[in-house]
Amino acid sequence: MQRFLEKFKFWHEWRFKAAILDALCDELPFAMWARDKETGRYVWCSGYYQEIFFAPRDEFIGRTPYKVFPADVAKSYDETDLLNFHGTEVRRAIDTEKPNGEKISLMTVKKPIRIGGEIIGSVGYSYDIKQAEGLAGVK
Repeated sequence: MQRFLEKFKFWHEWRFKAAILDALCDELPFAMWARDKETGRYVWCSGYYQEIFFAPRDEFIGRTPYKVFPADVAKSYDETDLLNFHGTEVRRAIDTEKPNGEKISLMTVKKPIRIGGEIIGSVGYSYDIKQAEGLAGVK
């Protein structure tokens, strides 16, 4: 019974922390995501990520970039995530297109996720460069 209670407490705390993370990140104007190194699948994404790509979370979570994006875009994402999986942080500006055809310039940062020194995945965020410039000019 004690082991059951410990597991229940762990999962309850984990779900609570995940809900907090979702609530906070869904309000930020950043597209954020995380991928698992072993499977290459997305394990999390923010609300703004869904907004940029016009698709709900469940169309990203559990899928690889090749199941979500056109092949050339997926290949680019895979290449930079592979650098993360080998310990390299990636920062770059990219010009891309939303599914509705709107052109957008994004600054993207991707970093390895480490637990106990072991790289277990990749986490990243992107923001609209023009939107950020507009916010910086507000007094």
